[in-house]
Amino acid sequence: MNKNWWIAVSTIVCLTWSVVSSEIPQIISYQGKITESGQPVADGSYTMRFRIYTAPSSGTLRWDSGNQTVQVTGGIFSILLGESGQPTLDLSFDEDLWVLVTFEGDDQNPRQRIASVGYSYMASGIVPGTEVSGAVTSGTNAALSGENTATTGALYGVIGKTNSSFGAGVWGSSENPGSDLSYGVKGSYNADGEGAGVYGEATATSPGANPSGVSGIAWATSGNAFGGRFTSQSTSGRGVFGEASATTGTTYGVYGSSNSSTGYGVYGENNATVGATYGIYGTVSSSFGAGVWGKSENPGADLSYGVKGSYNADGGGAGIHGEATVTSPGASPSGVSGIAWATSGTAYGGKFESQSTSGRGVYGRASALSGITYGVAGESNSTSGYGVYGRSVPSTAADAIGVVGQCDPGDYYGIGVTAVGTYRAINTLCSTDGSNDGSYFGGYLRGQVSGSTGIVYGVYGYASGGASHYGVYYSGGINGSGVMRNTVRTDDGPVSLYVQQATENWFEDFGSGIVRNGSALISMRKDYMKTITSNEAHPVKVFVTPTAQLGEWWVDKDSHGFTLIAPEAPDGASFDYRIVGKRKDAEELRLESTPSGYTDTSLYPDDASVPAEYLRERRKSERAQESDFE
Repeated sequence: MNKNWWIAVSTIVCLTWSVVSSEIPQIISYQGKITESGQPVADGSYTMRFRIYTAPSSGTLRWDSGNQTVQVTGGIFSILLGESGQPTLDLSFDEDLWVLVTFEGDDQNPRQRIASVGYSYMASGIVPGTEVSGAVTSGTNAALSGENTATTGALYGVIGKTNSSFGAGVWGSSENPGSDLSYGVKGSYNADGEGAGVYGEATATSPGANPSGVSGIAWATSGNAFGGRFTSQSTSGRGVFGEASATTGTTYGVYGSSNSSTGYGVYGENNATVGATYGIYGTVSSSFGAGVWGKSENPGADLSYGVKGSYNADGGGAGIHGEATVTSPGASPSGVSGIAWATSGTAYGGKFESQSTSGRGVYGRASALSGITYGVAGESNSTSGYGVYGRSVPSTAADAIGVVGQCDPGDYYGIGVTAVGTYRAINTLCSTDGSNDGSYFGGYLRGQVSGSTGIVYGVYGYASGGASHYGVYYSGGINGSGVMRNTVRTDDGPVSLYVQQATENWFEDFGSGIVRNGSALISMRKDYMKTITSNEAHPVKVFVTPTAQLGEWWVDKDSHGFTLIAPEAPDGASFDYRIVGKRKDAEELRLESTPSGYTDTSLYPDDASVPAEYLRERRKSERAQESDFE
């Protein structure tokens, strides 16, 4: 050497390549620093030569760049070996290689060994920062394959990392339209155990963050697009298994949200035909969490669901099945629990609908053979609410039932409906404008027995505790076609007494009187006069029964009572009387027409005796009597 040059060569930075079929154009980025007496050489262009040998001294020359003009700034130079204008860098990189640098005609020894980065395109690793692209057109080849054969440790075939707010550690894209088996990223797990084909982990713990272990989004605005699609073909598998292992907080095993008017917060499907399989299976250990949480945020949409379940096969399956397995007496678990947080409006904790002609909107069953169990239990804390509300809105002119209660007790007593209330145990209302020209019932209660024995009650009312408590109390009139009777106790057992009836609506009162000086003035009691009408148009009727010799006598009536006139009767002669007056506000009633009686089959057992205009109502009455309520 003519001068004391010193070249500090940096580690080779990278090997840049692109994979197209099997060609690999090779370019090595080579950098170094040149000093003289410890100081960087002056800035400028210098002549440099780069040769690659198979040994640190002597050896076989594999490649020679020839003399190259290289720019040096601050002592630093950088050159791409093998670029245009130089001999092709046609090396296999399957042996150790050393670079000899010649600067202004002086060979700079020792030679520099090419580090592993130069071989990276032949090895399994990729230099950080390297951009890799490639393609395969057929077969099962991979444009990029990462494999880690170690059997222990937290090792990865491929690690992807990004610090960008909108970047991706690993990005996979599939651009094959219409293909069901084309994946942007595909993971496969082929061993036994708790592994995963694709595993995502979110390590952020700050409360304000919303990290996701795995996040998927389908940008398509129409069609059956899935943010994530999961399938299990196992007979005991889960299409999706979600678990929130935190023991506190509002956690969710699976959380789904949909903003579409016809979308689903969570939609799960399992196509296996046998086994305990699940479209979606969620579990949670938190005291306030949810195994599956679905939320719909589309206001005013009738077809937007937080969670929707569908059952399309024959059998005893369910669109959504909830199960509570806790058996301790102090617990109050629910198979399915629903709550509507809205504080106004027609909100439902749960809404169930059946479109079957023999279906049930809600079917509740308590299968335990003992205890106070309920097929359906309803509770309301509102002063104007309902524990259970049943409504029937038929789309055609047909009989419909809001609520039916049925008990099939076998050979013992059963109760179809039991009501308990501190004010009204049962409150019924039949609201109509009468436009259908028919009979309407606020309550229709029927007792029926198929055999010839037994005591049957259409209505049985019982009240205990005092004379002002009534087994049955009616308002607005009572009517019926049967014999009106009252049962009383006798020494020979209970017997029936029968109610007298009249062609007009009369109220009566009784009393006694004594004759003084040939007459007796009888004034009607004030409480009795408040219940009747007594005037010239509606005079009272008076019936006198002498209990002593009165001789000749007669009665002079007025609107307040009557005077018994008996000139021949001695003072102190007694008599009894009965006064009958028209009921106030019912003075004109007399044998009024009652066409509803045509529907009574006990009065008119055959259709021939019923006028045609009343046959329609008769048919409705017969349907109600013959309905099996199932």
